[in-house]
Amino acid sequence: MKENAFFVWFGIHGSVINWFKSYLTSRSFRVKCDKDFSSEHISSCGVPQGSVLSPLLFVMHTTPLSTLISSLYVFILQQDNTQNIKPLSLNHHLYADDTQLFFSFHPRNFDSSIAHLQTAVKHIYEISLHSY
Repeated sequence: MKENAFFVWFGIHGSVINWFKSYLTSRSFRVKCDKDFSSEHISSCGVPQGSVLSPLLFVMHTTPLSTLISSLYVFILQQDNTQNIKPLSLNHHLYADDTQLFFSFHPRNFDSSIAHLQTAVKHIYEISLHSY
């Protein structure tokens, strides 16, 4: 999702976008080891550690991914060679920098179920390349 579209997704406009941008850019950090400090470095990504906004920003960042995963459909080829579209019923968990995808299927449908999961991951990947 492009930067301003990301903010608009959550109803954030105008000067509030500028406030978020200024909060998240041009931040510096140093590393302390015992009593010694490293030289200062500029952070090019992420949020300030321990910030009260960090959980909110995480939810904002992952909501589009959750929405995408929840909206996936698969094409099922019927015995008469017609296609049927149905929700994939793909479940997911997001925590920190991990995303876990899972779903239930009958063992006799193992091959087709794994193929559907691989298709879903490919679809998520392709959309993410163009959206984020």
